[in-house]
Amino acid sequence: MPPEKLDSSTLRNFRILALTGHSFTAFYALLGALVLASHQAPIPHLAYVYQWSWVIACLLFHSAFLLFYILYPAAIENPFSRAATILSLMLPFIANQVFFRAMDASHVGSLAVFFTSSLVLFDLKQESKWAMGTLISYSALALIAQYVLSPRLAIAEESVITHLPFMRFGWQFLLLIWFILFLRVVIQKDKQLHALRMQEKAILAEKEVLIGRLRLSQEEAEARYAEAQRLQEELRREIARTQLSARYETLMRQNYGKSTPDFLRALLETLHDDLGFLGGIAYQTKEGGFEAVATYALPQYLGQSFSGGLLETAAALSTPYLVPVSLSRNLHIPSIATLQPKYALYLPIRADVGGGGIVAVLELLFLEAPQAEKVELLGELLPRIGDYLRMQRVA
Repeated sequence: MPPEKLDSSTLRNFRILALTGHSFTAFYALLGALVLASHQAPIPHLAYVYQWSWVIACLLFHSAFLLFYILYPAAIENPFSRAATILSLMLPFIANQVFFRAMDASHVGSLAVFFTSSLVLFDLKQESKWAMGTLISYSALALIAQYVLSPRLAIAEESVITHLPFMRFGWQFLLLIWFILFLRVVIQKDKQLHALRMQEKAILAEKEVLIGRLRLSQEEAEARYAEAQRLQEELRREIARTQLSARYETLMRQNYGKSTPDFLRALLETLHDDLGFLGGIAYQTKEGGFEAVATYALPQYLGQSFSGGLLETAAALSTPYLVPVSLSRNLHIPSIATLQPKYALYLPIRADVGGGGIVAVLELLFLEAPQAEKVELLGELLPRIGDYLRMQRVA
């Protein structure tokens, strides 16, 4: 997995602070050269040589850094170059701490520079080890220079360059500029953080809107799907109704002119194909009762007459009527061996022409309850069959 790209603000901050720091340090060295050249009081030879060497080294060293970053701007992406810049900016002053006993602003300022540099010159999310290592190692170097090396290697009390009031002011001025730049970086980061928070709020708000739209779209899609399912179901039922109606219209056309018992027998056979019952009886209304004029698998009941009971109830309801057999007559069917039906379906055939009324009732016996949808569709055809029977009688 490739490493994440460094924060652009970190690189921009380093470019500003590095160029500013190297430029001011080189300028500070030039001021030091002027101070040395114009200084009237005698300076010990060793201290004099060291201070001129310090000036020349600073000019060469920091000019080289400036040239390097101008020619190779991509070098700032390497954390090692940033760590080297931090050390190079403070190394001249740490060297003075070693060779001169008098305290100056750099004794405290170097620690402040190391701390602020670690915060703003490294991407703390990806380069936290570099930031922590730079702060600890460079601060330890400054403390060792002040308290371990200086007592042993100091060659004079104070440096002409760094201890004159004007040069002290110069160092403090550089430190102030550094802190101003650091504060500017902190403010920028705070603004960026605020902008990111506002952006996050905007994204969350947009996300809520999108989720709301998605839910609305989902509800609309579900509603359309439900409507499509309903229409498909209606179409299926209409096709089934049309096919069923066509089959029974064909039945009536083929049996036209035949006697009512023959037609009812053919009707029972067709109903058996649709409903799959065990046995059935077709009753024709006769003198306030019902006479079995056609049967299916129940020949022993042919010609018998009945009155009242469930036949009369079904005739009064004029709609398909399903009841458990235990509530109707307990029929035993020898032709079906030892099977006992569990449901009885009554189909009253009503005529709407010729005065109307019930002309026949079908009693169908089942082991399991028939499909309600088929019974409902057949119930819609019963008036048409009743009109057919009534017209047959008239004819």
